[in-house]
Parts: sequence; C-alpha cells; structure tokens
Amino acid sequence: MGIGLKAILLTGGLGTRLYPLTLIIPKPLLMFGDKTIAGHILNWLKENGVRDVVIATSRKKELFELFLGKIKGVRIEYVESEKPLGTAGQLRHAAKNMKNAFIVVYGDGIIKADLRKMIEFHRRNKPLATIMAMQVEERLKYGYLEFDENNNLLKWEEKPVKRGWISVGCYILEPRFLKYIPEEVYGMDEAFRNALRAGEKMLVFKAEGKYIDLGDRDSYYKAISELK
Repeated sequence: MGIGLKAILLTGGLGTRLYPLTLIIPKPLLMFGDKTIAGHILNWLKENGVRDVVIATSRKKELFELFLGKIKGVRIEYVESEKPLGTAGQLRHAAKNMKNAFIVVYGDGIIKADLRKMIEFHRRNKPLATIMAMQVEERLKYGYLEFDENNNLLKWEEKPVKRGWISVGCYILEPRFLKYIPEEVYGMDEAFRNALRAGEKMLVFKAEGKYIDLGDRDSYYKAISELK
C-alpha cells in the first residue's frame, strides 16, 4: 500500500570524495553488491510504500536512465540542473512544485530502517522538518583530551570509542522549508540553520536499523569488504 508521499533522491554531487571511481560514473550508480547504490535506495523506498520518486541530478541523466531502467510499481521522474547547486540548492530546484510534505534521501548511503514509522511520527507531531537519526559507535583516530577552562588536563583517552546520534541523509519536509534555501549553491546544513534561527519546529526521529555510508573511498571499500 502506498504512503501518499513523494520522495526526492539527491544525486547531483560531483562525487569528489570517491575519485577516481566517479570520474565517469556518478556516485549513486556505483555498484554495491548486486545493485547500484541508487538501486538499493529505490528498492528501500518502494518497500516502504513510496510510489513516486524524483531523481535530482546535475550530470549524466542519461546514465541514470540506462542503469536504473524502470522499477515496477514506482514512477520515476528526472529533474536535471545545469550545474551542481549543493544539496539544498538541488533540493530547491527539484521540489519547487511540491504541494505536500515530501521525503528527501541522499544518494550516497543505504538505509535499513522503517520509513513508515518516521512518516507516522511526522504526521503526528506536525513539524516543519523531521530528520532521521541513528546511533553509532566510532573509534576516534586520535587521542581524546578533556581539559578545564585553565587548560589543565583532566582526561586522556587513546583512540576511544564514542557513541552519538548522526543524520543519515533522510528527511521529511513541508514545502515551506524551501523558503529557507536561497537561489544559489547552498548546503542542507545551512538551510536547517536558517530555519532554526527563525524558530521553526524541527524534530529528530530516532530510527532503529542500519546505515551504510558509501560517501568516500574508505567507507565504500570498507562496506564492500564487509559484504563478503
């Protein structure tokens, strides 16, 4: 059963953190297991009831059409910009005709979580934006220091494991969020800060599941090695 919300898949970045792999093929079209990264994301959206997806890109739209083809039960529309606009700029360009709340997903990671629960959370609480977050543990690469206002060392942990909540690149936004994005190259973090300064209600949805970061070479190769 469909959920009644459209999704926008942001794929317009240059993929510089994955060079040279992305010199010819855009990052979301790199293979991960038996599918492209974008293919995994589209399947996840379909499994969670999304029936309409806008793929926002700034380069090689024809490759997306060739690699992704058609997905039964999902209508795919392409919106192409003439140049990279940043994540928020790309969103503004792709979402300008949206009349109702919509889902936004980045094209450089794979999410395994219940999107339907996030949609229910958004509808129940009625914020301007809902941000999907997951709790992660990560070992720092360096010694971690704590010190007081007089620079006296209080604690030294060598490469500790730290736990925290991260954004996994999935949002539900109301159309008026777009007014916080100027018509220029703009990052999503800047748009959220604009909305915060204006006193807008924005909520974090704490998702249970898994996030696979594929945004840079180290993360991509690490994730591939863990598939085997």
